[in-house]
Amino acid sequence: MQTAAGGPLRFQHRFNMAFGRMTKLKDFLFRHEEPFRRSFLLAILLALPALVVLRWKVNLDDADIWWHLRTGKWILDHHMVPLTDPFSLHGVGKEWVAYSWLFEVLVFRLHQWFGLSGILYYNVMLTIAITAAVFTLVKRFEPAFTSTVGLTAISIVSMLPVLMMPRPWLFTILFFTIELKLLLSAKMTGSNRALWYLPFLFALWANLHIQFVYGLLLLGVAASEFLVTKILRRFTDQVEESAFDAARMALVTVACIAATLANPYHYKVYLAVYDYMVQRGFYDLVSELQSPQFRTLSEWLMLGIAVGTSFILGRRRRINAFYLLLLLMALTISFRSKRDMWLVAVASAGIVAASSSNFSVVSQYVLSRARLLSLSAAMLVVIAFTMRTTDLSEDTLRRKVSENLPAEAAAVVEERGYAGPLYNHFNWGGYLIWRLPALPVAMDGRTNLYGVEKASHSLEVWAGGSSWSSDPELDAAGLVVAQIDQPLTSLLKRDPRFDLVYEDKIAAVFVARNRENAGSTRGRTPNS
Repeated sequence: MQTAAGGPLRFQHRFNMAFGRMTKLKDFLFRHEEPFRRSFLLAILLALPALVVLRWKVNLDDADIWWHLRTGKWILDHHMVPLTDPFSLHGVGKEWVAYSWLFEVLVFRLHQWFGLSGILYYNVMLTIAITAAVFTLVKRFEPAFTSTVGLTAISIVSMLPVLMMPRPWLFTILFFTIELKLLLSAKMTGSNRALWYLPFLFALWANLHIQFVYGLLLLGVAASEFLVTKILRRFTDQVEESAFDAARMALVTVACIAATLANPYHYKVYLAVYDYMVQRGFYDLVSELQSPQFRTLSEWLMLGIAVGTSFILGRRRRINAFYLLLLLMALTISFRSKRDMWLVAVASAGIVAASSSNFSVVSQYVLSRARLLSLSAAMLVVIAFTMRTTDLSEDTLRRKVSENLPAEAAAVVEERGYAGPLYNHFNWGGYLIWRLPALPVAMDGRTNLYGVEKASHSLEVWAGGSSWSSDPELDAAGLVVAQIDQPLTSLLKRDPRFDLVYEDKIAAVFVARNRENAGSTRGRTPNS
């Protein structure tokens, strides 16, 4: 039995214990306020690109991701990579290298497991990894936390249009950043041991994306620093000593080139590289390959980053050949094609951070195991909240796809069983490869397969050029899936060779009047 005073005394005891614990927690938070604030800020930085991807649902209307999906399915169905093109009329029997085969298998599996959300998840994972890689690149050489976060944020924002595309080049951005960090660390510390991780990186890279050649070019820049330094010394003494051993860098480069041959196509992957190098006309035809027009914030940020980095290098008392060559390489590639704008951002982040005189100063923010766990937890909370408040259902994502791609038109073709040959625009070929696998396309985004001349002629026909009516592919077509806003679409409505069988706000479907089409609905009115 308890005394009358037992209850109040026990309550007072428990209150004192709770108050003491709260006091200890308050003291702990006060002592660790700054690290917690930094961890929260870093979590927001790392999650920011992922939030953009989720809120705007990435570029699901990008036609190229769809032929990548179909290629991944083909590989898994046949248990081998394709040696000839299985998807187009033009490519029948022609040699074709699926140089991103591993990416294609990965993204198809994600789509198979999660539907269209799987494509978003790919972008989310890679954008977080890229942001973390850029942050660690800068943090390796810049001890000030605020400067590190600021430089990383500027770099990532300038890359956002590229990061929003569900393409294999996201792996290239990630691996290039890792490679640059290893090279700059070797340059600053004089230890080349970590460079022997690079062949393993390139062995994976060469199976994911053809732009592994940018990584080889970066190695070439490092290997040539010794020679360029000697040349510059003939004109001025204000040149820093070469930090890379030329012979050792040459050996590492040879090992990395050999590692890139560890792919199903072996040396033939370089034939695809050669095709892209000689077909320069596509830089005028394909929008993503064109030079920056400086009409968006990201493009102006890229220009500002380039000017700022040039100014920083110009203020250095002595010329550093590696920094100079790296910047020139990045500027040349980024200003040639807007899809490669990321290169200036990554290279400049590395140059600016490594040019800091504070390399020997201990970083203000050490990523301990506890902070990594807290960072991961904070990021998961932010991303989970965004996913909770954003409609990512399969129906919503399909509606987004149908806003710019012929989803409804393809469903009509499939339902009514229209036969080919299929004639389509360059922009929609990738999607139709995925959506209508039984109908080989006339043209798609695999530019190296078709050549500049054929692609240019196709675009001229769709623009209603003088030769449209005599085009042999159009004349032989049994089915045309046309963009509603193309001049050729209006011409086909008056062409006696074709009947309009379906039309919506996005697409129109025509069938050849003089052909026997399975499920043909000749004589039906549009939308019937």
